Amino acid sequence: MGIEVEGVERLERDFVAVDERLNGPLNPILATLEESMVANFRANVQSGGSRLAALVTLPPEHPATAAIRRHFGHAGKPRLVRGGDLAADIRGLARTGRFVEVGTTLPNMAVLHDGGELVDRRGRRRTVRPHPFLLSTVEDLDGYQKQVAEYFIDEPLGVSGG
Repeated sequence: MGIEVEGVERLERDFVAVDERLNGPLNPILATLEESMVANFRANVQSGGSRLAALVTLPPEHPATAAIRRHFGHAGKPRLVRGGDLAADIRGLARTGRFVEVGTTLPNMAVLHDGGELVDRRGRRRTVRPHPFLLSTVEDLDGYQKQVAEYFIDEPLGVSGG
């Protein structure tokens, strides 16, 4: 008596491919995730935070800031977007064999993101309300998860059409 199992060779090839991806270099998937994160964080800045409305409520503008924005014709326009310096500076900062770091190196951006106090060129102290822009939406996280899954397993193991 014998048992014949069809598709074992294909299943073995699939397992070998997955093993190679799991134990091989992660740089290809990290590069893909870096590109996605940069694009999503730039979109957060360019939308003035509106992409993040479900995650965070931006504080109301300080009356003096609102007056300055009205004076220069920026009233009603998205915040965070002046000359585009912030969006342009968001990039991959570090990538090792196991992780990727995305952000900006512009001075004072941590204070803009988290809130805090700045000292201007004249030595005056100014409280800055938080304007987080380095956050991921649920849709962003789902996209990252999908990219990782597609990298490690292009299709369900041992499943073939037909």
